Amino acid sequence: MRTYKRTFLNKEVGIAAIEVVFDPATNYVSSHATISDCNRNITLDFCSSDKNTFKKNLYKISVLINELSSLETQLLDLSTSHEFKDYFK
Repeated sequence: MRTYKRTFLNKEVGIAAIEVVFDPATNYVSSHATISDCNRNITLDFCSSDKNTFKKNLYKISVLINELSSLETQLLDLSTSHEFKDYFK
């Protein structure tokens, strides 16, 4: 079953978004994520035509999630630090 989801990244007005497409077919899985912000786009392709590529793509997604989660933790730690008020004057 094909799925498509578009989620806007800004809480308020803005066009920044992430679009995810998942389209499994017989002997092939078409899947990708496109992240866009104003006039910049990046598409991450996770298409698979065999089990080995499928497993490699799962690993890539796991690494991306872990690294973004780590960045989020660092930013949250900074936002609650005593020094945070000095960053944006």
